[in-house]
Amino acid sequence: MVVEKKLINECQDIIDIIYQTVSAIRIQNLPDKNRLLEKLISKIEIIYDQIPNIFYDEMDSIITDSFSMINSSDDVFLADYLESRFLPCFYGILENRINDSKKLIKQIRINDDILIELTSTGNYTLIFRGRYFHSNISPMNEALLLAKFWDDPNEKISLVWGLGLGYHVLQMLMIDKYRKVIVFECEKGIIDVARKYGVLDGIESTGRCEIIYDKDGKECAEKMLKYNESRLLIFYPSLISMQSCCLKEKLQKYYASFVSVNSIKNNLYRAFRENMKLNYKGITELVFSSSFKRAVIVSSGPSLDNNFLELKNRGCDTAVIAVSSSIKKLYKAGIIPDCSVISDNNDTMIQNLEGIDDAKCPLVFSSTASVPFLKIYRGIKYILCQKGFEPAEKLAKEKGWPIISSFGSVALTALTMVIEKGFKEIVFIGQDLCYKDNLMHAKETATQLAIDNKERIKGLDIFGNTVSIPANLAVFKSQIEDVIANNPNIRFLNATEGGLHITGAKDCKLRDVLENRCSF
Repeated sequence: MVVEKKLINECQDIIDIIYQTVSAIRIQNLPDKNRLLEKLISKIEIIYDQIPNIFYDEMDSIITDSFSMINSSDDVFLADYLESRFLPCFYGILENRINDSKKLIKQIRINDDILIELTSTGNYTLIFRGRYFHSNISPMNEALLLAKFWDDPNEKISLVWGLGLGYHVLQMLMIDKYRKVIVFECEKGIIDVARKYGVLDGIESTGRCEIIYDKDGKECAEKMLKYNESRLLIFYPSLISMQSCCLKEKLQKYYASFVSVNSIKNNLYRAFRENMKLNYKGITELVFSSSFKRAVIVSSGPSLDNNFLELKNRGCDTAVIAVSSSIKKLYKAGIIPDCSVISDNNDTMIQNLEGIDDAKCPLVFSSTASVPFLKIYRGIKYILCQKGFEPAEKLAKEKGWPIISSFGSVALTALTMVIEKGFKEIVFIGQDLCYKDNLMHAKETATQLAIDNKERIKGLDIFGNTVSIPANLAVFKSQIEDVIANNPNIRFLNATEGGLHITGAKDCKLRDVLENRCSF
């Protein structure tokens, strides 16, 4: 049985090496390719005599073909061959050995929350509260992809929320032999199964990892303060499987902010580079009329259809601030905003200008906003330097401009901008923060889409109707409420006339606001 277990372990290693070799070839990393091929050949030589007889002929043919490709330096075909022939062969060997092994149980129920399941590579995966935490095919290869995405050579200590069975943590430690990793896990049972069925022993053997049971997040908060130059990397399956609580809400906020920057990091840098070529002014040069006593931020939630035409009757005391997705709808109705705001990096934002040739009101844009949108927008452009993006912060310091939190949301960008501009009354419309009639946006906006209500949080709107609330909008709502709480001297009114109640903002009708009949 010891020999059998060794064969399974060696096959697992070989599969991981094949994935890494293919990746090295695809990105033309020849030194890594050569090193990994040598390692692969060495591993195969070790187990060759132990391969089940039914695989001998196939293995001989594969090895012969592979050496031919290696000798001819046909790397592209070799990568295809490793994926299409080598991997299936070793998966077959593993499956054969696992099926014959009486000691390897395919599913193990630990308790009501935790189920352990054997994967195609002989490792285990974790199913926690009905959700898979790791790949059911190759958890180590999946973890390597995540560890590479997270990797920052300048980071000496990495903080990670969520252990799972530990594959992602082990790969982080293997990528950087000098890094220390501190892992926070709020489920004691997960730490126990990671030791028995995961790779926790391997993690601890490095001497560079600390696993902390952190039920309420206090340890995590303390370490984030102590290591303030380190990022908190969130293992998402751990986050979404947490039961609803204040800690989960805080982690979701952090994750939303982190992902909004890091998932499109390269695109942000490219956009910043191109946007620096534009003819723009600093946000400090944007001056609103002294007659304005309130700003109405126009978002594009589905309730916007109910009352946006009221803006035609606004007086000279009201500034209309349109987020990018509502520009088209307002212009088509003959409502000209006093200012528009865009922060989205997505090139599809250009759809919000289709058929609008006279969009010339002042535009405030995040330094990394959509390049195509900004290139065709005709109005005066004012740049906004967002917090958390180093090139923008550097530009702001050089120019003496404010650094503004954008949170990855255009409505929040608009909100922080009008606060910076000194408005003492801020009104929301089209800010549903939920889906209405399976729609996420108002009509005649470029982003109106029907959505699937499955697996959405259910809640009540201001009228007591049941509505669907996706996790990202729940986080967004909490972020708005935080901004409101931090600005007690500003009067906030929610004239969406639908959607969710926003804590700190009085629900009222837009008509009453515009006619100064909304008492606070």
